[in-house]
Amino acid sequence: MLPKHEYVVKALAQMDKKDALMLKKRWGIEDGKPMQISSLAKYFSLTHDKVMEELRRVEHQVFKRARELEDIEKSAAESLPTNR
Repeated sequence: MLPKHEYVVKALAQMDKKDALMLKKRWGIEDGKPMQISSLAKYFSLTHDKVMEELRRVEHQVFKRARELEDIEKSAAESLPTNR
């Protein structure tokens, strides 16, 4: 299951700037227009294969971190005392 959007955004903010930029451009986060792999390759001066490799790596990182952030927040909410 994918983490919620808000946690992905928080995880992107904690990533290496270049890695975050690659994902933002690929997903169209900044302008609503997802960038094709070939365009990313030109933009970052990488080969198509290298872009694919980097995307897999950074997507794994961002989703892992987003899940961690989501789990931390859920744990914190569960540990709060309830007013009865």
